[in-house]
Amino acid sequence: MEAPQRKRTCQSLGSMSLIGTRINKAKHYLSVLEDSLQVSWNEFYTVSKDHKDWVYRLAAVHPQHYLEHIPAFKAACPIRGLRSMPIDAGAADRGCRCSLIWGYPCHLHRPQLVADHLFPYSFGGPSCGENKIFLCGLHNSVKGSDIHMFPWERGEPAWLPALLERLKHTIGSQGS
Repeated sequence: MEAPQRKRTCQSLGSMSLIGTRINKAKHYLSVLEDSLQVSWNEFYTVSKDHKDWVYRLAAVHPQHYLEHIPAFKAACPIRGLRSMPIDAGAADRGCRCSLIWGYPCHLHRPQLVADHLFPYSFGGPSCGENKIFLCGLHNSVKGSDIHMFPWERGEPAWLPALLERLKHTIGSQGS
């Protein structure tokens, strides 16, 4: 086997291992999320804030827990912010960050970049810098809202504690 081919094969095996790990972590998250939706948010929050597994805290920010407590909003969710994220000046120089998700670099030459949520907005990911990833249009469309591609191995997202505090304040003030 030629050296470049061997390198691609090793990269593919590494990516498959990474994806397998992420599938297992996402499966665990979905199981915790399903259980969390069976009880009140306050009850689940009490368990999640003391649980050693941060996935419990992440499940507590899923919108299904709190949308009923928030009056209809037009432009932005008071918990997660705007759905869209503006692209920063100079972002084109950063390049597509698909390697963070799939473990291999983007091979497109100077693609048009899109700012997207690393942890999907539809699952509760906020529109903030710590949850922003720049992807080319191709990789952004492939990623979609697939939580299996979230980099679970990086640990608890930096934005999670602040989001939980906003939820606690919003839901707690409703008396639920």
